[in-house]
Amino acid sequence: MWKLLGGGFAAFIVLILALAFYLSDKIYLRDQHRTVPPSDFGREYSSPEIREDLAFLTSTIQKIHPDFESIGGDEFQTHAIQLNDSLTTPLTRVEAYRQLSSLNQYLLDGHTYLRAPAEERRFYESNGGLYPPLTVKIAGNCLIADRVLAEELNIESGDIIVSINDVPARTLVDFSLASQSGESLALRRAYAEKYYYRDVWAMGLQSPFRFSIERNGSLFMVTHSGITNNEFMESRDTAAPGNAFNILDGQVGLLTFNDMPAPDNEFKNFVRASFAELNEARAETLIIDMRENGGGDSRAGDFLMTYLTEQKLPAIEYIDVKVTEEIKDYYRTLLPEGFKWLPVHSLVPVLRSIQDTPPGESFRFHPDAEAPRARKKQPENSFDGDIYVLIGPRTYSSAVIFAAPLKHFGKAVFVGEETGEPLIFFGENYYFDLPNTRLQAQVSHKKFALVGAQDARTGIEPDILATENALDAALKAIADK
Repeated sequence: MWKLLGGGFAAFIVLILALAFYLSDKIYLRDQHRTVPPSDFGREYSSPEIREDLAFLTSTIQKIHPDFESIGGDEFQTHAIQLNDSLTTPLTRVEAYRQLSSLNQYLLDGHTYLRAPAEERRFYESNGGLYPPLTVKIAGNCLIADRVLAEELNIESGDIIVSINDVPARTLVDFSLASQSGESLALRRAYAEKYYYRDVWAMGLQSPFRFSIERNGSLFMVTHSGITNNEFMESRDTAAPGNAFNILDGQVGLLTFNDMPAPDNEFKNFVRASFAELNEARAETLIIDMRENGGGDSRAGDFLMTYLTEQKLPAIEYIDVKVTEEIKDYYRTLLPEGFKWLPVHSLVPVLRSIQDTPPGESFRFHPDAEAPRARKKQPENSFDGDIYVLIGPRTYSSAVIFAAPLKHFGKAVFVGEETGEPLIFFGENYYFDLPNTRLQAQVSHKKFALVGAQDARTGIEPDILATENALDAALKAIADK
């Protein structure tokens, strides 16, 4: 009898472990976006339908966000009223986005905004659609050529772009900045620069691209057919790789850390190989370049951190969670169909609090310890030398969560510009569709306070300010040490 019971219990444990392993990569919040078919791309929506979408957009953001008044408030409301009055003609989805996305500029939260219509853009790309073959910088209302991505293009870095396809550059800049949310103008400008080529598409500008260029006071025209999205991304990312490692002169390691994927074997093997090479080179200094790191999966930062510190450093002081009926329903999508009967919402304290908290209220939890704790074990080839971290306006979200404890506990010297994300910020997106156009939007429903936070508008500030070339500034500081 006891053997039978023991065998049954063991089988039950094995079943639970097998089930946990099977679900380990399947527990996540599921995007409920309803894909728009190509047959709807040219459909025009009436002005009452667009106004209904606008009302739903504004009310949902106000309802879900943990502190709407601090990120939107009167300016957002005033513009929404003016925008509503201007919506008098039928619009396609892309045209509706051009109008409604102007609200984004009044949202001081880079995780909260109306998203560009992805289906039309992907359809454009898959059917041979092309983009301008260069990256840009924005200075005031001017559009400046940065990197030229096609050899035959007679445009040089620093040239002023006066217009593209007869649309003044100022109009493009105004649209790009207005359609970008963010905690600061520097952040909005940084992301407008990064994604301007998509804004060119959203403005309806297509191949061939006719550039009016000003160079040394002279005006001339340049025409180019453009390049594909893949060509654009490959050429752009060659100069700004996602993750890479190099040994520089003077026994200095340079870890470019711009992507934070789920810490799968590929990422972990990259980190292991990087620190093995760092150890083999007997490098005494490591530079971590995070200037283009816009965030991602914070677990990638956790894994990298094990190689940098003997102690497990707390990063987050607290997290406030705003609860609504929508958020309760959203978290019920964690498990795939067929497994929703599992009591995961009762077993996990934070998930239980989401379901137990009355709608409209918030609760606070502390995910990290109050003080550094010793790690049980550091990985092989962990680093104990000097660390320099390069930061800038595009250092955002999970990238700031990774960097904050290095700054707060004095484990690294920071070089560059203030991060685009403050140390108190909003995140963890709730995605929703507008009822008629099915344009998708997202809104934060959590408030994060990181270690060292002083106020809601200040990010990680550099120890060495470098607005032009942070890497050169770091190398100089290392040489002068």
